[in-house]
Amino acid sequence: MDKTEVSAAPVKILVATIGNQDPISPKTQQPMAALTLFMEHRPSLVYLIPSAKRDDVKSSTYPQAVATRDEMLRWGAGQGFKPEVRVLSLDVSNATNTGEVFRETERHLKWIEDETRSFPERQFLVTWTSGTYQMSQAMESLIASGRLPGASAYYVANPEYLKEGEPRIRLIEYPPPRRRRPRIAIFVDHENVDPKDLQGLPERLRGRAEKIGDVAVAYVGAAYWKHKADQDEYSKANFTALSFPKGPEAADFSLLSLADLIAKARPDIDTYIIVTDDEHFFHGMVSVLDMGKKVLYWKRRDAIHRSWDTLQQKYGDSIKIESVQEIFRAAQQNKTPTKAGSLIKRKKRSGKKTYFEILTADEDSLRDILLEEIPEMKDGTVEIKSIARAKGKMSKIAVRSSKEGLDPVACCYGNGDVNISKIKGKINNEPIFFIQWYEQPEQLIARAFGEVDIRVGDIDTKTGTACVFVPPAQMGKAIGYGAVNVKTAGRLTGLQIVVKEETA
Repeated sequence: MDKTEVSAAPVKILVATIGNQDPISPKTQQPMAALTLFMEHRPSLVYLIPSAKRDDVKSSTYPQAVATRDEMLRWGAGQGFKPEVRVLSLDVSNATNTGEVFRETERHLKWIEDETRSFPERQFLVTWTSGTYQMSQAMESLIASGRLPGASAYYVANPEYLKEGEPRIRLIEYPPPRRRRPRIAIFVDHENVDPKDLQGLPERLRGRAEKIGDVAVAYVGAAYWKHKADQDEYSKANFTALSFPKGPEAADFSLLSLADLIAKARPDIDTYIIVTDDEHFFHGMVSVLDMGKKVLYWKRRDAIHRSWDTLQQKYGDSIKIESVQEIFRAAQQNKTPTKAGSLIKRKKRSGKKTYFEILTADEDSLRDILLEEIPEMKDGTVEIKSIARAKGKMSKIAVRSSKEGLDPVACCYGNGDVNISKIKGKINNEPIFFIQWYEQPEQLIARAFGEVDIRVGDIDTKTGTACVFVPPAQMGKAIGYGAVNVKTAGRLTGLQIVVKEETA
């Protein structure tokens, strides 16, 4: 389907899971959920999601998906329209494994969302009535949390169990999704913490975690504590210190059991941060990963065992392994991503390498609004290069155009500031500024400070710092209330900016 085609009406996109009775019930000879919704709404584009494509996967519904596709094309031809129907199989080894199914479903929905983003307008129609229980749970959870924006979800009753007078198709209503920061659980294996590294370590660990999300629980465990001062270090950082006197290995498994218990008792926790060098923990967190949770391993040593690498390949983006020294060293240089969210690729200040800026949850939500309200961003003509947001106070967005002669900043504001009015209406009139992206840091810094008359001084690409000089009368404006202006300028440019008063 030509996604550049302009249509007055939204493009209807059907997304449906496929079960073992699709496309037509063998008992009633009536269409099942996907085919029923297709006939009702006549979408132009269809994505069918069977449980798996491989024959070795139990309950694979790939043949049913192919039959559903063929039936849709046949019916569409009879009605005089030609839909595009695609089959996107889950790549799982077990169609009833909750963790595998959730990750694969999320990957497919994200791909569908990105693939169709360039349509002038789109309308998602979703049904998960068919398919395994795990597929239905994953789809329902993801759609309710805001995946596929504005999707209309439908329950389509199985004709075999339809009660007299009961409507076949029922719209499922959800409240608007609430965006929130990830909730985090921290577990520290104290046996693997070098005493010389302990000073201030708990506070630094918690501080780093709080830049990623909201810490819900924090535990540290040890077979025994040599010094009460060690426990006090953790207590000051609001860790719960636990003692397991049966030996180091017993302590490992006790702490793992606690992590598993927390995962089951607290479904609101999204991310688990584990500080350890012990292989027990890596293998022991498989059950947590299978629940669809993310696990960050902060290792004291740089070396990674081969088996760790194997599990990282299996669970993909759900596992990330980092050296504790590296994350703290990068944080000191202001190069460490501060929070979880979307990724924006941009040049390092040296101009030789690239790194990824990870957006905060607030910046990610603003990015979604921008893509929705600015037509040139929808079609890719204007690209977001960097976002810096202090929610409720100020947002700055650096943009560039892929089309020669087009002013990206003017596009963002829109004729008569129509775009900016819509955007500010969605973020409680928060001040928002668009600036032209420049590869040269001096130019970008100058634009990032807005109307303040600054002089850019030394820029140290190794430490990620820059110095700017400001006339005395404009110092307050340059820094901003609560330092919001200088902080957003720094985050926008990827540099720690020091503001100094210009002297004669």
